[in-house]
Amino acid sequence: MNNEETIPNAEGPEKGILSCILQDPETYLARAKAENVTPSMFYDPARAKIFSLFLELEDYYQEIELISFVEILRKRNILESLGGASGIAEIFSYASSLQHFSQHVEIVRSCFAQRKAIVAASKVHSAALSGEDAKDALRELEEGLNEVRLATSLKRSLLTAQETCRRFLATLNERLDSGDMPGTPTGIREIDSIGGGMRKGEFWVICGETSAGKSALTYQMLIPAIANDEYVLIFTLEMGADEVFARLLSCRHKINLGSIMSPKGISIGEGKAIKSGSRLLSQSNMLICDEPNMSIDFICSQCEQIAESHQIGAIAIDYIQLVESINRKGETREQELSRISKRMKQLAKKIQCPVISPAQLNDDGKLRESRAIGQDADVVMKITDKGISVSKFRNAERDQLLSLTLNGKFQRFDTSY
Repeated sequence: MNNEETIPNAEGPEKGILSCILQDPETYLARAKAENVTPSMFYDPARAKIFSLFLELEDYYQEIELISFVEILRKRNILESLGGASGIAEIFSYASSLQHFSQHVEIVRSCFAQRKAIVAASKVHSAALSGEDAKDALRELEEGLNEVRLATSLKRSLLTAQETCRRFLATLNERLDSGDMPGTPTGIREIDSIGGGMRKGEFWVICGETSAGKSALTYQMLIPAIANDEYVLIFTLEMGADEVFARLLSCRHKINLGSIMSPKGISIGEGKAIKSGSRLLSQSNMLICDEPNMSIDFICSQCEQIAESHQIGAIAIDYIQLVESINRKGETREQELSRISKRMKQLAKKIQCPVISPAQLNDDGKLRESRAIGQDADVVMKITDKGISVSKFRNAERDQLLSLTLNGKFQRFDTSY
């Protein structure tokens, strides 16, 4: 088998795209651009060049027509390299029907994505064999994955009015069936009463100063989903899994955290409560990851793997400013965090569950290192000395101050009187 046969390519569909454009340029060149077809997607250099010339002619408001196009190629002395007049004529008549344009595009795109994947795998393989730094190999991998994602995501994104209506009615029925709580409840009445819980696809940011209770509030919001036997994923970059378990145990069963962390000398009753609560929590579908130096790519891949076999109720990433990322050349920390927050929002939409992440504030009371965190979030809640301020709530009323204060003993926020 030669290289030509092993490299994914689609001669017929590539010719089909060019044929449709030559026969009806006004319709099909616009379609190609709308579907983000690019010259690089064509495997054959000659066909890639022809498509590139189509784009060039349109940019200069020149008509695309068979005879004049052949003449342009002749004047540029590239006609023979592109198959000659007979080759262009063959492309023109290649598509007997213009109705299969979208299928041609999908096949060409699929082959392009496969070629990108092969190149990415080869680069990573070479980087690993040459003994390059692990970060360099990971950078090659991330860049390759991004190219493959781009190639495979170029599909029709616009929904018809009928499709949109069907999606709306399905969502409406879900809300009607769920009554007053269309989203996953947080278990905190003051928060749930604002917007009906945490909705699918929402990105929640819990911000505050150091030791304000950001993690405590985040974990408290997970308790109802855990109690309901939903899959809850927790990625902790600040604490160990056992410490997270201890805080959840304290919050859910109202057991003094001090007794859990320093059990020497506790009463028999407290000891029984700790063991009983631990057994209940151990039977839940909660999954905790406390791996060091977790990247956003690692977190997303872990979530996607679980989502393939289970419906996830909620995801917590504690906390956003500690998430690792492979630095891109010339990228600032603000741009890096902006990319991470966008991925968190995309993760929420893709998995169709709420994603919650605590975030640190700077000395000015603003989100540290990147304003994009707040811009990407659907909900931003700020822990203050006076209560919890609802800074942003995309689907409900904002600028509210909730009378909730941290009860450090039980690692939970309760109504303040």
